[in-house]
Amino acid sequence: MSAAVPWQLKIFSRTLKKKEKWAILRSFLPATEGKRCLDLGCARGTISYFLKTCGGIWIHEDLDFTNVLATRNLVGPRAAVIPEQVLPHSDDTFNVIVSLDILEHVHDDRRFVQEMARVLKPEGRLILSTPATGPVYLLNRLKNRLGLTPDIYGHVVEGYTLEQLESMLTTAGFAVEKTRTYSRFFTEAVELMINLVFVKLLRGKKDPKRDGYISPGSAADVARYRKQLRFYSAVYPVVWVFTRLDGLLWWQKGYATLLVARKKAKP
Repeated sequence: MSAAVPWQLKIFSRTLKKKEKWAILRSFLPATEGKRCLDLGCARGTISYFLKTCGGIWIHEDLDFTNVLATRNLVGPRAAVIPEQVLPHSDDTFNVIVSLDILEHVHDDRRFVQEMARVLKPEGRLILSTPATGPVYLLNRLKNRLGLTPDIYGHVVEGYTLEQLESMLTTAGFAVEKTRTYSRFFTEAVELMINLVFVKLLRGKKDPKRDGYISPGSAADVARYRKQLRFYSAVYPVVWVFTRLDGLLWWQKGYATLLVARKKAKP
């Protein structure tokens, strides 16, 4: 791949779970051209980059300053750090909010959902993703036994059931319109093994708890682990074929949830 390609996109090209998430998100995303849109939980800016290509006026925000810096390098200056408690926007500002894998990082998740409702315009759409949890998710138990506990990912909770998400959203004034899970057993198993190898064998010194601790989180990381990344790129076709086994598990829910909710207009 060309050296001119940003490191975030290089990682994305070999990240099966995130590619699956983007495909579903793109199918859920309403028309954004000419709309004011908020990207919450921009992480290192990969999905932000693709969202920006869909049109509209996008603002990108995250709880982590390092993530924001990475996002600015990819999509420009409209990226900022936010506090957990109050979103720094006026009421009814945005037509669309895309909130990806941030809810599980905040301590007062119900208040955060209410804040998203506050800054979203009536009839606006919220697209939300979170990890899934529950007794049927056997790999979550395996993660904990292997030391990949929620705090390693910077999570306050392991994840959410669909019932928990719907309860919070309904209370905040949303109506859930679409739901879908992704990352079934084999894709999630690959993700687990990659995180485990990175944390236990490669990372060594423990960084602050953010995404960059469980996978390469900077251009320096990509350079540092270039041999390992080349090896993974070489075996990627085999890994991809392995994850196609998820198709045999058509009845199984995925290990992450993505949904669309509409903010109901006030009576």
